[in-house]
Amino acid sequence: MGKENRRSPRYKSNLPVTLLLRENASGSNLVDPLAGSLDDLSLHGVRLSVPHIRIGDHHLFYTFADNQRQTIYLEIPLPHGSSPPLCIPVRPVWFDHLLSLPAQPFQIGMEFLLPIEDEQLLQLNALFVEKRAREGSWWRWLLGSHAGT
Repeated sequence: MGKENRRSPRYKSNLPVTLLLRENASGSNLVDPLAGSLDDLSLHGVRLSVPHIRIGDHHLFYTFADNQRQTIYLEIPLPHGSSPPLCIPVRPVWFDHLLSLPAQPFQIGMEFLLPIEDEQLLQLNALFVEKRAREGSWWRWLLGSHAGT
């Protein structure tokens, strides 16, 4: 096996997300939204788990990989409903069928179509850093001085 050459580190997650398939000209949804899970993310993209790779007549990878007329949007709810959800345009770069995970058998890698410094990606990064800090604080508390109590 060769060494992975990633542009930026990836961090594990388990955020619920929704995929929206939209027509660029009208902004209308092509099909019903698809719920999934954000498994990991980096500055450049995400790895998602979804229950199926086809939605109606649309294949998440083959229909959208090089499609200029239609775009997939990754909708990510913000905590406590404080603001509208993030809605980030993405492009599929790979997919895999995992027979060992019957509930979410497909994984798909998505590249962000926004520049790294875009406000939505900065919000996503802040959300993730905050979530990791909370989890880390709990973990440190559990393994720290309270471990014996």
